[in-house]
Amino acid sequence: MYRIDYNDKAANEFFDEHKHRILESIHKYREYYFESKYLIWEGTTGFVKDFLDFYSSEVNLKKLIVGKPNELLKIVQCVQYECNRSSINHFEYRLFDPNKQISQQDENIIKNAEDIEKRIKIRKRKSTSPQEQDDLNRKNNVMQQKHLPDFRKILNRIFVDHIYDHKSFCKSEFVRKKGLRVCPYCGRNYIFSVKSNGIDVKPHIDHFIPKAEFPFLSFSYYNLIPSCETCNVSCKKEKKPLTDDNMSYKILNPYEYKDNSIFSFMIKNADVFSDLIFTNEQNIQVVTNINNDKDFFAIKSLYEKHNDLAHELLIRKQFWATDTCQKYYQDLLQKDPNVKAKMILAFLGYYNDFAEHGKHSFSKFFHDIAKHYDDLVAKGKNHI
Repeated sequence: MYRIDYNDKAANEFFDEHKHRILESIHKYREYYFESKYLIWEGTTGFVKDFLDFYSSEVNLKKLIVGKPNELLKIVQCVQYECNRSSINHFEYRLFDPNKQISQQDENIIKNAEDIEKRIKIRKRKSTSPQEQDDLNRKNNVMQQKHLPDFRKILNRIFVDHIYDHKSFCKSEFVRKKGLRVCPYCGRNYIFSVKSNGIDVKPHIDHFIPKAEFPFLSFSYYNLIPSCETCNVSCKKEKKPLTDDNMSYKILNPYEYKDNSIFSFMIKNADVFSDLIFTNEQNIQVVTNINNDKDFFAIKSLYEKHNDLAHELLIRKQFWATDTCQKYYQDLLQKDPNVKAKMILAFLGYYNDFAEHGKHSFSKFFHDIAKHYDDLVAKGKNHI
């Protein structure tokens, strides 16, 4: 619904604030797991060790923490590929080891993280027959089922239990610094963060790519989306916004929104030239083109229930057009030309500037309904 503006300065400050604790946790668990022989699956041990070795570097860790949505998607793809690769004991290199010498041809393929299919070709070149390839694929599938639970369990302990859920990470302060006022998913509910008399009121933080399946992204700055309880708990929950093969997003991260949603309305047994204050709100029908998020949110259905708000706005629009109201408005403009935006917000409930819709609940909804009303009035009664 609302785009969140990228803030690389804030993301880098977030990383600088927490990097020492993250690196300390990674080093601690590297020693714990591999000196205590905690893991029993050789493939898993190698895979997790490579992962922790790679992200024990501050340079590499920064990519994980401040990476943008498309960069995080590449990391997910690399992890998926590496987990498959770790099932094969004799595969010649490890993706997470930047010092491992490999052929220039293979290196070029690996760098292209957007095309996993090219990586698969490396593996296929090592098979000498279709039967051998089938056996290899079956081994991949079986071993991956054994590797992933252990991998997630370990990474959950590090990135969720000891970093994201640690008391040193103040979620209220994180949300406050984001500066968001309205849930970016629905635009309906405010998401204030307030501390008063020992009571900590804060919105939910959604892990856009869910931490249950991808715990290593649980502290990635652009994966943490402040949201309302309706969107995070009742609707999205732990649903994965990625395709089954993790090659692309099903829905856009709010940082990538290019909003083309439009709200309009229909009136039964009346029109915009009728005195709508005498029209029953049940005769107002909200119409919207929002549909691409139906598997994750209930935005379309929720807004269609807001015929009461649409009705109230239409009544205000009609009053706004009266001579009395317009005279008062014009008098104010003569005193201060900048009062226009304030009057529209105070009386009609929305911002004209798209970039500011996220400051006020229902701003985009009211803006579109008001615009549709103006368009109908401009067409004239004979064209309705």
